[in-house]
Amino acid sequence: MRKLSAQSGLDTEFPTFGGKVQGLNRYSYTEFYDDTIFVPIVVGGEMYLARIGHAGFAWRRSPNYLFAAYRIVSDHLEPVAGIYVDKIRSALAGIEVD
Repeated sequence: MRKLSAQSGLDTEFPTFGGKVQGLNRYSYTEFYDDTIFVPIVVGGEMYLARIGHAGFAWRRSPNYLFAAYRIVSDHLEPVAGIYVDKIRSALAGIEVD
C-alpha cells in the first residue's frame, strides 16, 4: 500500500468531486497537512486506501480533519470518497455522579 500511494503521486489536494467545501467555521482548508497518514480499510469486501489528516493551506494547519478513500485500480489510486470533519468544541451538556 505504501508503495502504491507513493507511485500514484497523490498530491495534497482533498478530493471534492467538483463540489465546494463549506466548513462550519473559518477553517475550510482543502489540502491535506503534512501529518497525513495512510491506512488500508475494507468496505463491502473491497480494499481501499484511506488518507486521514488535518486540513491545511500552505503552512497553516486547521483543527479540522480530512478523510479520503481511494480505490485501487491496477497500478494507480482513484478517489472514491472525501469527507471534511469540523472539529467543534461545545459546553458540557451535563454531569451526574452516583
